[in-house]
Amino acid sequence: MDWLEFAKEVGRCIIEQRGGGCFTQERFALVSSVDRTYLHKVENGEVNFTLRILSRISRCLRLSIYELISMGNV
Repeated sequence: MDWLEFAKEVGRCIIEQRGGGCFTQERFALVSSVDRTYLHKVENGEVNFTLRILSRISRCLRLSIYELISMGNV
């Protein structure tokens, strides 16, 4: 799996987990301290996100980074 596929799969998992918690993208961005436009790009696999960003996102989803990237076919 190349980086682009990986980033898109992680983004899809974030969207699924965020949706299950009834968070809008705007609200989730505020709670996770990630800029909303950047979060949008992460969810669409358009940016090379860092572990720091992934940590903020996974913490708000109440998952470890490992759990988040292990979902689906990542």
